[in-house]
Amino acid sequence: MALDTLLLEPWEVDALWLVLAFMSGMASRWLNLPPLIGFLFTGFMLGIAGLTTGRVSDIVHALSDLGVLLLLFTIGLKIKVRELLRSEVWATASIHMVLTILAFGGILFGLSFLAASVFGQLTVGSSLLIALALSFSSTVFVVKVLEDRGELQSRHGRIAIGMLVIQDIVAVLFLSFATASLPGWGVLLLPPALLIVRYVLGKLLDLSGHGELLTIFGFFATLIGGAVSFTLVGLKPGLGALVMGMLMVNHARADELYDRMMGFKDFFLIAFFLSIGLSGEITAKTLWLALACLALLPLKSLLLLVAFRWGNIRARTAFLTAISMSNYSEFGLIVALVALQEGLIPHEWMVALALVMSMSFLVGAPLNRYAHRIYSRFRIPLRRLNREELVQEFAQKFGPARFMVAGMGTVGLPTYQYLREQYGLDVCAVEFHTERVETLSKQGVQIYQADAADPVFWESADLRGLEVVYIAISDFESVRQVLRAMSVLPERTFRVAAMAHYEDQRDELLGMSVDFVYCYKDELGRSFAREFLEPA
Repeated sequence: MALDTLLLEPWEVDALWLVLAFMSGMASRWLNLPPLIGFLFTGFMLGIAGLTTGRVSDIVHALSDLGVLLLLFTIGLKIKVRELLRSEVWATASIHMVLTILAFGGILFGLSFLAASVFGQLTVGSSLLIALALSFSSTVFVVKVLEDRGELQSRHGRIAIGMLVIQDIVAVLFLSFATASLPGWGVLLLPPALLIVRYVLGKLLDLSGHGELLTIFGFFATLIGGAVSFTLVGLKPGLGALVMGMLMVNHARADELYDRMMGFKDFFLIAFFLSIGLSGEITAKTLWLALACLALLPLKSLLLLVAFRWGNIRARTAFLTAISMSNYSEFGLIVALVALQEGLIPHEWMVALALVMSMSFLVGAPLNRYAHRIYSRFRIPLRRLNREELVQEFAQKFGPARFMVAGMGTVGLPTYQYLREQYGLDVCAVEFHTERVETLSKQGVQIYQADAADPVFWESADLRGLEVVYIAISDFESVRQVLRAMSVLPERTFRVAAMAHYEDQRDELLGMSVDFVYCYKDELGRSFAREFLEPA
C-alpha cells in the first residue's frame, strides 16, 4: 500500500513532497551543489518509500509534463530558425549523434557477449536503439545549468541549445516512424496555419498588458496554441510548444514574456526531477547496466569535441558546450519506452536508462558548476584543439583603449554611450552575442565579439593604455566568471567596476579585488533623487 493512502489528506500529500523537495534543495545548496541534486534525491526517496503509484506519483508526473512544455516554449522564445541552419549546429549535432550511436552500439553489443547475464542477449538492432537513446542530451538539464551560469545567450550556450533542438527533431521523427503513427493530413495545413497563428498570438500579446493576463497568455500559447494543436495533427505536444515560442521570438515583448514564464517553468521542473526517481524499481542488474552506461559518458563528451574539431570551433566554446551536454536525456527515456513497447529492447534497460540519466545529472551538476575553472586550468592543452590560424586571428583583433565595457545589454549600452560622449574614441565594448555585435557595429559602436569570461581573451588582448573595465553584466555568476578569467593576468594594470544586487554580493566582489561595486538596489533610489534635483 502506498504511503499516500495512509491517513493523509490530499493537501497533506502535496505538502509532503513539496517540503521534502525544499529541504533537499536547501541541503544541496548548503553543500555547494545545485538544488536539482536535492530534487533528484527526493524523487528516489519517494520511490523507495513506495510512492511510485498513487496521488504523489500522479501529480508529480502531471506537473513534470507541464514543466517540460513550458521549458520548450521558453527555449523557443530564444531560438531563431537561422541559428539552426548554421553548420556548427546541425552538422555538429548530426556528426556527433552518428559517432555516438556507432561507438556505443558497438560497445554494448560486444559487452553482451562478454557478460550476457548482465547485459542480456542484445542484437545489433537493440544495441543501436539503446545507443540512440544514450546519444541525446537533456534539454531540461542543459538549459538549467546555462541559466544558472547566465550563459543562455553565449556562443556555446546558443550552440548547445541549437544542437538540443536538432536532437529533439530526430527524436520526434523516430517516434513517428517507430510507432507507425505518421502525422495526419492536417499537417499539410500547418505551414499556412502557423502564419495565421503567429499574427493572432502577436495581437493577443499586445493586448495582454503587464499583469496576470500576460501570465495566462503564456500558458495559453504553450498548451493550446502549441501542445494541443500539434497533437490534433499527429505531432508531439513538446514540438508544438517549441514552435509556438519560435514564432514569437521577434515580437517586441518576447523578452518580457520570457521573464514572466521563467518562474513558473522553474517550479514545474522541480516535479520533473522528482519524477525521475519514481520511474521504476532499482535492482542489482539495472544498477550494473546504469553504471556501465555512465562509464561511457566521457566517450560521449570526447566524440563531441571531435565533432567540434571538424567544425573548426574554438577550444573554449567546444569544451563548455561538451561539458554542458555531458549527460543523458529524458527524450532517451521516451525513445526507449517506444522501443520497449515494440519489443525491441529488454525491460530492464528502461529502468537502467532512467537510473543512468539521474546519475549523469549527479555527475554533471558539479562538473558544470566548475566548468570555467576546469577550462582555465587545462586551457593550454585544450587550445591544441584549435587550428593555429584561428588562435592567431583571435589574438590580433582587439586594439587598445582607455575604457572597456564588458557586456552590451540594457546596462552596458547606456554605460558605453555616456563614456563615448565624455571620452570619444577611447571607449570600446566587448560582447559575445553575435547579433547584438552586428547590430551595434552598424550603429557605429566600437565593439568586438569576444567573451570576457574567456581567460584566452585577457591573455591575448592588447591591454596597453587600458585604465578601467566596466563589467556591465547583471547576472552575478557571470560577473564572477569574468573576474576569474582576469586572474590569468600576471598583473592587473587597470581598475575594475562591477554591479551587485545585494550586500553579500557586493562584499564578495570587493573581496575579489573589484575597485568599485555599484549596489543596484541601494543606489537606484539615490540616483533617482539626485538626477531630478541636480541642474542639467
